[in-house]
Amino acid sequence: MDSLDSSPLPLFSRSLACAVVMGGLSVMALGCGDHLTTVPVTGSVRVDGKPAAGVQVVLHPIDADDERLTKLRPTGRTAADGTFVIGTYEMADGAPVAEYLITAEWFAGGPETTTSETADPEANSAATQTDRLGGRFANPETSALKASVGLPSSEIPALDLSTQASQPPG
Repeated sequence: MDSLDSSPLPLFSRSLACAVVMGGLSVMALGCGDHLTTVPVTGSVRVDGKPAAGVQVVLHPIDADDERLTKLRPTGRTAADGTFVIGTYEMADGAPVAEYLITAEWFAGGPETTTSETADPEANSAATQTDRLGGRFANPETSALKASVGLPSSEIPALDLSTQASQPPG
């Protein structure tokens, strides 16, 4: 005879359940809408001609039209061989396509900062820590380091830094 599938209640229940599931998925997808697309970004740092471990490299967007980008600070930390991988939302997820000023700080035993969401300039300038680069690359307004991040991925040219203040030509 008639099965339960032909009654309007089970059909309504299935439709309602499907609508609830689809609505939930839509809400979850909208929650991720604040994230900009990132591309892989790698690079390396040499200090006084040698690979430097533990240098924190932070990208600061230049003239960003998108307000979401202005709030981001893609960040990486160099490994023992001086190489780094940039992360914005997660460790090593890359950076949005843009032009950036670069800051670099090298603290002995400094914080393990790897993403924009955990980058904390206040923590990096704690009185107990001294930047072995003398703070010369710590301010995006005075650092001469720049990078262009493009598609499909980017490798930032090697950052050659010095622990010594440059001497004026004389």
